[in-house]
Amino acid sequence: MHYKLDGYEIHSENAAKPAKQASTYLKTLLTELVPNGGCVLDYGCGKLRYASLLAQTSSKLLLVDSEVQLSRKQVVIDQESTVRDYVAKNWPHARTLNDREFKSDRTKFDFVLCANVLSAIPHKRRRIAVVRLIAERLHRRGQSLFVCQHTNSYFCAAMADESVKKFGDGFIKGEKDNASFYGIIRPTDLRNIVLSAGLLISRSWVHDQSGYVIAHQDRR
Repeated sequence: MHYKLDGYEIHSENAAKPAKQASTYLKTLLTELVPNGGCVLDYGCGKLRYASLLAQTSSKLLLVDSEVQLSRKQVVIDQESTVRDYVAKNWPHARTLNDREFKSDRTKFDFVLCANVLSAIPHKRRRIAVVRLIAERLHRRGQSLFVCQHTNSYFCAAMADESVKKFGDGFIKGEKDNASFYGIIRPTDLRNIVLSAGLLISRSWVHDQSGYVIAHQDRR
């Protein structure tokens, strides 16, 4: 997604990390959480960092991101491709939708992953809107996992550097017409976003430099 921010054009696709930088901890966690044979959503799939693992266990997989992220030529896992083409070639049970297409899709999911997506969104209301949209697509017994990295040496140096442009709870790096935003969403803030979107929290914790929240709908 693209955002206009204090004279900068934010390109959220710039923040997507390659598959080789997938968190070992998160991959192990997903093997425990993702239901075998379930319908799964990866919201903000980026360069498919965790999609291979999700594709192995799901019966249906939906991968959502901005159109530019899905359609641009780049290195996807281990191939020069687009995300759309890679998915169509390798996972017949998977679909790709851009964020606008997803709003009109009515599939319900057993599990949703939203990893390091909210921190690329500069506006707090927009973050809540994304989580609320995810909440609407959960099965009654489904659950979602939200992950946000909230600290590392790069973040600390950028926030301490007076020459780095600050906005909200984060900072902007890059050129005026092609910049990136990095939000510092602390574990308490992540919990509040999820609760503000109407979900109930089953579990929340911190591991290493990231906050984790598992959430679900009211099942009464």
